[in-house]
Amino acid sequence: MGHTIRIHESNFDLSSKNVVVLGANGSGKTTVGHSIAQAGAERITARRGLDVPETIGMAALASLDGEIQSIKKNVTKQRNLFLSDFDLVFRRIMADATERAHDIRREIENGRTTFSKTDAKTKLTEVTEVWTFLFPGRELRFDDHKPVVVNSSGGTASTYKQSEMSDGERQALYLALKIALMPDDCVIVIDEPEIHLHSELARRLWDRFELWKQKCRFVYITHDLSFAISRRNSYFVVLRGASQLLKFDDLSELPDEVVREIIGGASASIKGTKIVFCEGNRQSIDGPLLEAWFCSNATDVIPAGSCDNVQQCVKAFSAAELIKGCTVAGVVDRDERCEEEIEFLKSQGLFVLPVAEIEHLFALTGVILAVGNILKKEEEELRRKCEELSGKLKRAFSSRLHIQTLRTSKDRIRWTLNFPIGKVDVPSQGNDPTLVPGCDSTSAADPLMSLLDLTVKVTQVDSPFQSVALSPE
Repeated sequence: MGHTIRIHESNFDLSSKNVVVLGANGSGKTTVGHSIAQAGAERITARRGLDVPETIGMAALASLDGEIQSIKKNVTKQRNLFLSDFDLVFRRIMADATERAHDIRREIENGRTTFSKTDAKTKLTEVTEVWTFLFPGRELRFDDHKPVVVNSSGGTASTYKQSEMSDGERQALYLALKIALMPDDCVIVIDEPEIHLHSELARRLWDRFELWKQKCRFVYITHDLSFAISRRNSYFVVLRGASQLLKFDDLSELPDEVVREIIGGASASIKGTKIVFCEGNRQSIDGPLLEAWFCSNATDVIPAGSCDNVQQCVKAFSAAELIKGCTVAGVVDRDERCEEEIEFLKSQGLFVLPVAEIEHLFALTGVILAVGNILKKEEEELRRKCEELSGKLKRAFSSRLHIQTLRTSKDRIRWTLNFPIGKVDVPSQGNDPTLVPGCDSTSAADPLMSLLDLTVKVTQVDSPFQSVALSPE
């Protein structure tokens, strides 16, 4: 492969590597992507329409190809074009499948009697294979040109329209359609490759695309360091203004101030020597409460979304040592987690709160007494109020005991099923899967056997709840 791209005044040989372009907001990332597209690369902009058509119309291949080329020209003309071509790429993929069906029919008419699966493979086949890999238990179907999803992951098959997909499902489908229509030997520029995608899904999706289009080279434009770390075998280019850039072969080489600058551009500034990732967002109570708890200029609290996101952030920052001399930790709610999951999260650098949700901290006796002391309230009166509150909570808990038992049983089963699989780190290529210390292939199969008796599971969960509900107030 002889692809070369130019960023500012520097040339990058893409014969064996992809490129990850990083930079804070306003550093010129979009302009760089636009200039690479003007030089002949394929480009998917960050502004993408995700309206899935109810019915996929038919049109001649030549006409559809003309429309696609027209959009490609507009992408090279407009720096931040809004792509609203979901219906178009869908129709082009379906037209390709229809054309192949006509070819096979003609071959049958001419006397051919044997065919293999490879003979019937089309771009639509490739798209559905990639999408199903990303969403196991779900299948794309296009009966009567009406796209639907058949979900059998829960044991009983259910069907919903592709227009009712989640944002992540739509994003993955749209990107797969776009990638399928691109040449097998080209440079693909993708703005914000992680948008609308869970961090782990984004990693798996682009790993799969790279495997699918092995002769292509990808230029990822992002300010998401967690995603950037997942891109192996890449150059890392950090933009610092209209003409400045820094080039690295490994993200661990990034100077601290550059990392802080990038994160700061992603609405999460880093100033201290300790980073604490928590659940929620900037509007949630988690961040302000933990900032008050740590109450230190040396500690930065960053809301990261779900527990999985917190875990990914801690893992990414710790593994790459992105900021030298800076410790990283995570704080998550207890929810209905079992002790085994709590211990595992601790081993991953996450602290699990002693309460189901962070708001419940305000109901702890120690917290109430501390706040009361600040407000100059009598301790005896506060303790009496705490006892009253405890009684009310236990009565409320007793009335919802069956619901809590079912929720916790469900979470216990989720953990038992997912944990051994989640402990296996499957690389995109090359090495054998590696197990986290403490997990072997035998133990990974044991939980499946233990689920044969769900009655035991529910009884194990129900017993401690009964003791709490029936304990003296």
